[in-house]
Amino acid sequence: MKIWLPVLIFWGMCCLVSGEVVLVKDGKVQSFIVLSEKPTRAAYLAAYELQYHVKLITGAEIPIISQPEKIKGVKILVGSSNQTDKLGLGRNLKEQEYVIKFLPGAIVLLGKDSQDYGEVKYGEDQPSAWKTWPGFFQQQGTLYAVYEFLENYCGVRWFNPTDSGIFCPQKKTLVIKEKNLTGQPYFLYREIYPGMTVLDRYDWSVSGLWKGGFNPDDPDYKEWEETAYQALREKFTRPGEYTEARRGRIKLFLLRMRVGGEKRVANHSLYHYYQQYPPDKYPEIWAKGYQGTPTQLCYTSEKLVELVSKEAEEYFQLPEEKRKWGPNVFAVEPMDNRAFCRCEKCQELIKKGKSYGHYSSGEHSEYHFYFVNEIAKRLKKTNPDKMLITLAYASHAKYPETVKLEPNIEVMFCFANNRSPFSRGYQHELQLLKEWAEKCKKDRRPLSLWLYYTFPKESADNGNYYCFPGFFAHAIDRQFKLFQRYGIRGVFHCGYGQEVEAYVTYKLMLNPEEDIEKLLQDYFSSLYGPAATEMKNIYQLIEQTYTDEKNHPEGVSYAEASYRYLGTKERMEKISQWLEKAKSKATTAREKNNIKLFEYAIVRYMEKGYQTYQEASRLPLLQLSIPRVAKVENIKNIDWNKGVSIGPWYERGTNTRSERPMEGAIVHDGENIYLKLVDNCEVEKLESSAMVFPADDWEIFVAKQRGLPYRQISFNPKGLIVILSQGEINFRRNVEIKEHGVEVFPVLEKNRWISLVKIPLKDVSLEGYRKGEKLYLNIVRVSSGKVNKKNTLGIETLVPFSSVHQLERLAELKLED
Repeated sequence: MKIWLPVLIFWGMCCLVSGEVVLVKDGKVQSFIVLSEKPTRAAYLAAYELQYHVKLITGAEIPIISQPEKIKGVKILVGSSNQTDKLGLGRNLKEQEYVIKFLPGAIVLLGKDSQDYGEVKYGEDQPSAWKTWPGFFQQQGTLYAVYEFLENYCGVRWFNPTDSGIFCPQKKTLVIKEKNLTGQPYFLYREIYPGMTVLDRYDWSVSGLWKGGFNPDDPDYKEWEETAYQALREKFTRPGEYTEARRGRIKLFLLRMRVGGEKRVANHSLYHYYQQYPPDKYPEIWAKGYQGTPTQLCYTSEKLVELVSKEAEEYFQLPEEKRKWGPNVFAVEPMDNRAFCRCEKCQELIKKGKSYGHYSSGEHSEYHFYFVNEIAKRLKKTNPDKMLITLAYASHAKYPETVKLEPNIEVMFCFANNRSPFSRGYQHELQLLKEWAEKCKKDRRPLSLWLYYTFPKESADNGNYYCFPGFFAHAIDRQFKLFQRYGIRGVFHCGYGQEVEAYVTYKLMLNPEEDIEKLLQDYFSSLYGPAATEMKNIYQLIEQTYTDEKNHPEGVSYAEASYRYLGTKERMEKISQWLEKAKSKATTAREKNNIKLFEYAIVRYMEKGYQTYQEASRLPLLQLSIPRVAKVENIKNIDWNKGVSIGPWYERGTNTRSERPMEGAIVHDGENIYLKLVDNCEVEKLESSAMVFPADDWEIFVAKQRGLPYRQISFNPKGLIVILSQGEINFRRNVEIKEHGVEVFPVLEKNRWISLVKIPLKDVSLEGYRKGEKLYLNIVRVSSGKVNKKNTLGIETLVPFSSVHQLERLAELKLED
């Protein structure tokens, strides 16, 4: 929290004032909460929150009144009122600013609030009360003042929304030391996704590692949830009430964490053009050079510039509350892929870009920011006081070298590797961020961030494996202090958690100068009491293991590394020992419950990951002996009766056989490998992408070893082929190989998708293949939700306990003579 403490006693400045104020003495109230007869919604809720927490601390309930003239005792003035107006308080407050001021016989807690005077309901006996509370992006400075007061004057702590997530000191007498302050969150924009958008998904993304977001009935996640909200569940037994009450608990926790602020966000903003300006009717605005429906627009199209500019102008005619990117910004960001237009004008700009062999590069920076600039020029004419906001993301993460950015462009830098401080990509992105920060400071351009707390959990969820937890609290501390030096004032979190990371980040978003060691000590001692040392030891062992680059060998997937290099037998045993010792030292029901929640959310997940890895390690690696056949001129003339069958197929990351009927065969002729792949599916439901991914496709991973480098050969139902080199040159990933001899002949029957595939041995690697060399392979079927009837992408693999880009268990091929 940014706090100013000058030495003069004058409004607008602050000073330390000696003295103490008694709010409750020996369990008896010595004070009153004074609220305006027409309070803002934020002040209304703030008064209830103050009353509730003081009662938790002392057992005494401070009355809330609106006519304070005849009362005796300390007046706590919450929000603007006739009393604060007479004192001249609350004028000229900045956005999100708040004040705590001590006066003779009174404490003032107020801040800048939205002029919203709606009724507020409060109390867990009203499960839907949360719908009457302020929105996250409304001004609520009075709430901030009360939360600051409760934390730093009364000793309250909020760690999570569960039954045992609040810490309040227990005392019959509550004495407040006088100290005036004016404060404002340092980061003016603070958003976490998905928890703020979908309250039901907060715990899934933050509290643990189970797949509750994909499957709320996951028994492991459910066991954690039932323990976390047992009291709430027992209180609300009628249908729907518990869900509403839990949403309220989560929203209130997020308000206490002071997320929100001034919304200024960018995201992929043009997907609605498929419906609004479909490719068959507006071909001039869509990417050229692809089969089927294009997956990008043509960003040099004058017509597209005209349409987007018109949309921006109309956007700022909407009421502020309907401007989804923020009241003062309009977002422009392409679709989330790299299949950019191949027309001559677009390619001329694309050729100016720079690729660095990392996910984040400048390969398309000149192209992207050319387009953004064209929109910004027009916005400056129609709305000179507004900003266009875009991302520095993926292949346009680098600051452009040939495009001079318009002054009304705001940028969000996407720090994709921020949770991988051990990686080469992390250091590379730090350099990109530094360049953006220096250029933006010089140009006085607002710069904010996308941070990716979603990993490694998202990768594990998508890959259907158990990851080693990505704990990184000390790295977060270093990052936020760097962000402060760079003058960054906004943060969007793509994914959030886990619990310690969430708490540390909440605090650093308010004040990046917080001491990380004090935050951690506060966290563990407040939640676990006498067991704090053991619980902190567990956390720090996992954190130190995860952030040590020695535990992340180059070319080893995280699925493999998780319980081969990180979650080793020795570490798992140490964690178990500390956990049991912590259980024996905990004294209160609250402390014991918090230990149980950590055990259910983290330790049991890790144990399952370790057990699954051990099971996979015991399974023999697949070997295929490939028969040789006579050479043919046409792939359709292969005698597949001489081939070896390939299958069965497995659900990704498991040893569970797929229920979908798929089959295949493989042969070679000394120069080529031939595959026949058959999916017995409803062909009319197949989905083809103009860039192959992500839709129905086959993906063949081939290498000369079980690790980097390798090649990824992918094709869709229409026979469109994409071949990617992975790590063959300077460890560069996703480098498209355009000159190759791979052929795919698709046959689409009523209920069968047949693919006949020819892969020249010279194309399996950069150096080709020589007789006698080892060759390894996995075949993966990626299926659309319509085909697999799961409403999400499915992945089935030839090799058990594997997934896309997972190399450790590739099948070994033996080419017969």
